Amino acid sequence: MRITVISGGQAGARFVRGLLDRLPHAPDPAELTVIANTGDDLSLWGLRACPDIDGLLAELSDDPVSASSAVAGELAALDVHPQWYPVTDGEVATHLARTAWLGQGATLSEVTARLAERRGLPRRGVRVLPMSDVPVETHAVLDGEHEQQAVHVQQWRHELGAPPAARFVVAGMDRSVAAPGVLDALREADLVLLAPAD
Repeated sequence: MRITVISGGQAGARFVRGLLDRLPHAPDPAELTVIANTGDDLSLWGLRACPDIDGLLAELSDDPVSASSAVAGELAALDVHPQWYPVTDGEVATHLARTAWLGQGATLSEVTARLAERRGLPRRGVRVLPMSDVPVETHAVLDGEHEQQAVHVQQWRHELGAPPAARFVVAGMDRSVAAPGVLDALREADLVLLAPAD
């Protein structure tokens, strides 16, 4: 059976993990493809972060990423901003690798495949695809005292506590296209699931 899941956020990652744990294995394993939201991606400290992809890779891995936070503590001690985005040392290593590979010309799909391989996902019959290789970022537009202000949805969520927004704007959506394999995964699936969001 070929199953495709469209997923974003930690709730989506937990859903996919629960699904994976209940799928049949040998002799007739299911093929699971997860299309990850990249609309929450952002650049921090010169590094490219993909929260939903990284959440999926961490949740589905049997080799957990380091949860220590020495780097975050040192950034705070050095007064490096922003400080509202929670990050572990393992996540910083992932952001460093992703940024380096993207800088060398790899696509986000290729980078995600490398990270998934490192986490052992292909051995479990799992493939993680970004929804697009084109950078897409979601911004919340907030009403200010005199004018509206757009902030990245991660800042809106983590620093500001998700206040009411006038609207949301998805920058880059007008030029984005589905990443390689995404449309085939949807067309060829026996079952397509939409995972819950946070």
